[in-house]
Amino acid sequence: MDQIKIGKFIKEKRKERKLTQAQLGEKIGACYVSVCNLEKGRKVLTHLLRDACNELGLEINVTEK
Repeated sequence: MDQIKIGKFIKEKRKERKLTQAQLGEKIGACYVSVCNLEKGRKVLTHLLRDACNELGLEINVTEK
């Protein structure tokens, strides 16, 4: 799954939980701009991706190509 698809998936899950980008950012210790960048598939720090997934009840699995 590429970064853009991951971002769209995170956005979908955030909206299902009725959270704004600012609310999710507050929960993971990031600003809403970082959440926006994550959802758009832009470069973000891996700990923000991890924390967002944890907050949304998602699991990340990394495999080698």
